[in-house]
Amino acid sequence: MPTLSTAQLSQLGLDDITQASSPLLAEPVRLLESLTGRSQEQKELELLCRLPTKLGFYYLVFRLDARWANGGMQAVALDQDSVFSARLLERTLAAFDFFGATATTALLREIVPVAVLAAQEIDVLVQRDAPDDEFEPVWARLDAYDNRYDDAFSEVYPAILADIHRNPNDW
Repeated sequence: MPTLSTAQLSQLGLDDITQASSPLLAEPVRLLESLTGRSQEQKELELLCRLPTKLGFYYLVFRLDARWANGGMQAVALDQDSVFSARLLERTLAAFDFFGATATTALLREIVPVAVLAAQEIDVLVQRDAPDDEFEPVWARLDAYDNRYDDAFSEVYPAILADIHRNPNDW
């Protein structure tokens, strides 16, 4: 599997791993695009089986961060396959735990059940072709977490970068 060299990894900075252009995302994105025939969430779970553990954990952290940045908890809850989305969120918790992001992990442990329930409620509302106003209570429960999440999320990327620099061969 093509990866960055030890020298390239040692040169990475915080900006390099927090942007969509992160060189660490090249291989996961390439692999993900090669997977066919299942929901996006199923493909992402399969992707995790093919990546080195730490790179998979980084992918999950970045995935959640990107979804949150593009719509907050609502975007996280709008995954197309709520069963597999719940599995991805559980693995994401493991990733935050692994990197020692305890404040974010605690917040996510509070949020994940809310997001999973919201995703299931949204699935039902969509199937019923419910009017927009029936979605509002679900959105309100999710939006309540936005500020707390934004504040807590910053601890994980420095921990990931420190691990990359300490253990480049694991990446």
